[in-house]
Amino acid sequence: SDLRELGKGGEGAVYDIEEYIQKYPEMPNAVVYMDLDNFKSVNDTLGHAAGDSLLIRVAESMRKYFGKDAVLGRIGGDEFILMCYNANHEYVDQMMKDFVNFVGSQCKEECPTVKVTVSLGYVLYPDYGRDVSELADLADKALYKAKRHGKNMALAYNKDLDE
Repeated sequence: SDLRELGKGGEGAVYDIEEYIQKYPEMPNAVVYMDLDNFKSVNDTLGHAAGDSLLIRVAESMRKYFGKDAVLGRIGGDEFILMCYNANHEYVDQMMKDFVNFVGSQCKEECPTVKVTVSLGYVLYPDYGRDVSELADLADKALYKAKRHGKNMALAYNKDLDE
């Protein structure tokens, strides 16, 4: 496994998300922006090979956790986009929290000497829009808020984040 195999690039993932939404316009989904907290320290203290290994481990963890129920893509660096299909609003909050913990444990195993955690922001479709770039912007806004409020968490977008 190497970095070229981390799923689609960000543009390919966005295209697949758009295609899925057009095909299943009424299906509830979650669009997610995720990145690793403190990733730069891995590269700085353990080297870029360790950083690459960690990114591969994270991508594999995403595949293991979501299986075929998601489109996964790497935007760049340590940032990922994904869309979870048929994201039932009843359980999506817990699923995202569990996912943050799962990937965090994988990071700890891969790089035990550097504390790397996961922050993510997500937005529910079709509740907050039907346009993929708009949904991605809202998920990114939720991610930014999660990072500002202590990191290592999943935060859902809602209108209050606009204030």
